[in-house]
Formats: sequence, C-alpha cells, structure tokens
Amino acid sequence: NSAQLDEPSPQQREFRIDLSLPDTFLVYPGAAAFYSSLGEMNGTAADTGPNPSGIKKVQLTLQRQSDFKYYENLTSTWTNNSDSWSKNEAPWWGSSWTYVVDKPTVAWISGVDYILQARAVDSAVNSDDSLNNENIDATYAQKGFTYDTALPTATLTAITHDEEYSSLSLASGTVADNYLPAATVRLYIHSQTSNKY
Repeated sequence: NSAQLDEPSPQQREFRIDLSLPDTFLVYPGAAAFYSSLGEMNGTAADTGPNPSGIKKVQLTLQRQSDFKYYENLTSTWTNNSDSWSKNEAPWWGSSWTYVVDKPTVAWISGVDYILQARAVDSAVNSDDSLNNENIDATYAQKGFTYDTALPTATLTAITHDEEYSSLSLASGTVADNYLPAATVRLYIHSQTSNKY
C-alpha cells in the first residue's frame, strides 16, 4: 500500500497439475460372449501419472445392436442419444466401480447383441472450461456380448419311448440352441422299479 506495509498473512493456495488421463477396465462382463444374467457389471480404474487427482466416477454407454439405440439408466429408456454417458454413472468405491441396471426387463432382451463401454473420470478441475472439469479416459473399455436366456432342447433318437431293451450300448440324439452350440449334454437313466438314477 501507500505506506509500504506488507500484508501480515498472505493468502496461499496449494495445488497440483494433473494432465494424465485415467484408465478404465471391465471385469464383468468378462471374456465370455454370452450371458444369461447381468445383475451387476463392474470393473476397476486407475489414475496414474506424476500428479494423479484420483478417480471421481465411471460413466458408461450401453448400445443394443438390434436398433442401435442407447440405454439411459437414469430414466430406464432407450434413446438415439449416443452421448448418454452422464445418464449411466457408476459409483467409485476406492478401488472398483459397480453398475446396476435399474430395470433389467427394459434393458435386456434375449438373443440381442449389446456393446458396453466404460470410461473413468478423474477429479482434476479445469478452471478455463466449466463444462469440462475433469480428465476423461479417451480409450474407454469396451465389451460386446449377447444376452441369452433361451433354454436349449435335447431329443433322443436312438431310444424309443416305452420300448423294452435287453441291452443298451449306445444312446444318441440331437440338441438345439438358438444362439450357440450347447456346452454339454447330460443323459440320465431312471429305473422305475427302484426309483433310482
């Protein structure tokens, strides 16, 4: 000031510059191509670099390939909005994130292919842009899969119902599934006299 007096306690602010983008990882759904239950999807994320600000949240998009629409978990609706990241946010628990579809009967249709994308958002603040206040993973995690709740069917062809056999060396038949080859076929032989298998 004009008296050349210094402020006794100058204000101080300590801050770090975080320019590193976070990384996002999907754990479930994982390597499989078909799923019959997707109650909870989850994964991890990491904010590395010399001055990490830490993961703030994870955002997702879920697109169904039958009509290329995007699911918005906030309203439980399918829309044409490809930029629906903010409508599907997963909480960050410190070391992992979880995402639960609020209305699975609206989201999942058996036999439909889906693409799930996830991107982490860190806690850095951009003072020059109020609309973009964080670092966002630009190479988001992605997983394509088919939702399949259809039951397979098996038919016996080498054994006739209600016939009597003195010996049986081979049983054969067919199996059908709507979307993929059956993983295994189990054959049970039941004795009606002893009621045992």
